[in-house]
Amino acid sequence: MTFEFANRGRGFGQAFEATVGLDTFDGGAYVHFLWKFYLADVARTGTLTVPIYTAIGPWVADGDGRDDDGEDDIDLGARMPFGIALDFNRVPLQVFFEIALLLEVVDDADLDIDGAVGFRWFF
Repeated sequence: MTFEFANRGRGFGQAFEATVGLDTFDGGAYVHFLWKFYLADVARTGTLTVPIYTAIGPWVADGDGRDDDGEDDIDLGARMPFGIALDFNRVPLQVFFEIALLLEVVDDADLDIDGAVGFRWFF
């Protein structure tokens, strides 16, 4: 589930995004908070706007098992997505595609690439 609070005009703008979810494959919980920057609209018609964006913020996840001490594994790091969205102007719907750099700093220092495809319903 994602919540986005946006202040966006024609092409440019900012938003704060909070996402809470479950990892489909590992069954763990996941949370991230992003400060999102809408950079430009690559297309704009009467029914559709296509913005590109980037963001940065922290993420935390219930890891994939237990660490060496038998304690639950918690992962923490920074996330920086780059995305493109399809904003439908006549309905409060956005479809998005993004690829993100993930820097894990707690539990295991690691740099990874993540991707997401989804939709946002605005109300």
